[in-house]
Amino acid sequence: DCGAAEGIFALLTRPAARHVYCIEPLPEFQRSLQLTFRQDPAVSVVPVALGDAPGETSIPDNQGGQLRVPVDTLDALRARWNTPIHYLKGDLEGQEMAALRGARHTIAECKPKIAFACYHQGQDVEEMMAFLREFNPQYHFRLKGFSWCLGVRQPMLLHAW
Repeated sequence: DCGAAEGIFALLTRPAARHVYCIEPLPEFQRSLQLTFRQDPAVSVVPVALGDAPGETSIPDNQGGQLRVPVDTLDALRARWNTPIHYLKGDLEGQEMAALRGARHTIAECKPKIAFACYHQGQDVEEMMAFLREFNPQYHFRLKGFSWCLGVRQPMLLHAW
């Protein structure tokens, strides 16, 4: 659950999953996730942002400022967890493409089902689909929901399977 926020997706999918990794860089959401899942050893809260290389970045906090947070790649996290990834959900406030680039080995090796937001400013759904096809030519795609919030009709969610 990349960009887990308050954990709604994790709550909904936990009964069907062996393990859920809630990847969330904002401390207030991390605390909420820890409380929500404190009794469930099959849910891990991972306090990082995702990107295409490890490091650090600034992200908006929920009070109008900026917050420095660590960045990791999904490929590096998966290697540390030593587990396959079967499903990727991502809503990363415009960093979806960077997160996908940091998951290229995971996508090639695990061929996970994917549901990624594609409506944030600067996102290019065609670029996302081309990138995913590069690592799994068998992917099928479906675009779900549409928004006019940036003045043009654009899809909200990209599904790949």
